[in-house]
Amino acid sequence: MERLRDAARRIDVPTLLVRGKMSDVVSEEGVRDFLQLIPGARAVDVSGAGHMVSGDQNDVFNDAILEFLAEVQDAGRCGTTA
Repeated sequence: MERLRDAARRIDVPTLLVRGKMSDVVSEEGVRDFLQLIPGARAVDVSGAGHMVSGDQNDVFNDAILEFLAEVQDAGRCGTTA
């Protein structure tokens, strides 16, 4: 487990955790731990969704991802290919 925590601390790319508010796999404590381990990471809780957020609330899941990617791109944190 400590190897995973060490690896997480070295992540230096924009990172988003999308969690179903009713998830029985990822707890609120787990989210807090995740955010402490990965500098600059963000999390979104999706109401009305369990662990399979994209299946439970697909539109909300997609909106969260697209918003995050737009913000990252606007901040110049993602590369583009031509």
